[in-house]
Amino acid sequence: MLLQLGVCAVFLSHCYITGGSNGLGLAIAMELSKRGAHITIVARDSQKLSEAIDTIKNVAKYPDAQKFSFISANVTDAKAGQVAFESANSSPEIGPVDWVFTCAGAAIPGFFKDQIANDFERGIALNYLGTLYTLKAAVKCWKGANGHISKKKIVIISSTLALTGLVGYSQYVPSKYATKGLAEVLRQELAQDGVEVHIYFVSTILSPGYAQEQLTKPEITKAIEGSTTGEEDASPENRAKTLLHGIINENRFMIASDWSTYALMLASAGTAPRRLFGELIFVSPVAMLFVATWRYYCDWLITRA
Repeated sequence: MLLQLGVCAVFLSHCYITGGSNGLGLAIAMELSKRGAHITIVARDSQKLSEAIDTIKNVAKYPDAQKFSFISANVTDAKAGQVAFESANSSPEIGPVDWVFTCAGAAIPGFFKDQIANDFERGIALNYLGTLYTLKAAVKCWKGANGHISKKKIVIISSTLALTGLVGYSQYVPSKYATKGLAEVLRQELAQDGVEVHIYFVSTILSPGYAQEQLTKPEITKAIEGSTTGEEDASPENRAKTLLHGIINENRFMIASDWSTYALMLASAGTAPRRLFGELIFVSPVAMLFVATWRYYCDWLITRA
């Protein structure tokens, strides 16, 4: 049930969120709950899921009408991901899934020469294959017996690092680049089926995952990223609000969490659609200048490290 703007856009829509037990995934679920959506969150840890669903229920706009559920599943396993989505999509209480948010993901920062093969395999499995398997399951369920899909939405949570490489993130960047390519292909392939695809390029999020990253992150990486501790804009809640504004109020295919990411997004958009012609003519040249300056700055810091 997808209507027009604001609360009505998600009112009683069934939203399926992987990685929904903490961080950005939980914040997105809470924002959707505040707007009247039905929520299903997916993650591995049943205890965290149970606690998260209580938090989501507590902010519901229409608690008597909205429904909430959670599924414990490993989304990096294709079969488990399919079973999880089929379970949510066939729920007699909530009904078919309308929106899918793929939020499961994590980084293990470190220098390429120091990391082991398993680190890279974990990155591809969670950041890319977890997204791929979830969306494959969704499209299969949505098509059904007649091969047609009614109006649905896919929201891929990517990263600023899907737009640029950065020292210390060789384990993470390639997997996020892959989500950008997947989003661009699905936008074209699924358009005729009435499925709208969005991708969110999000920068630093002050979440448990960010705290974990700091344990292995090289000092040069921290210097380039800068200190974000205490920045209100980097909270999961604000990142979630920015995403939903980009979808509901602006209907953007590509959404950026902040100005720096927006500049990188425009500079590396390729053939992806811009929302406004003015972005292409007036803003993109400024973005290119910013990106070039930032690259020289990064290279300068690295040579001095």
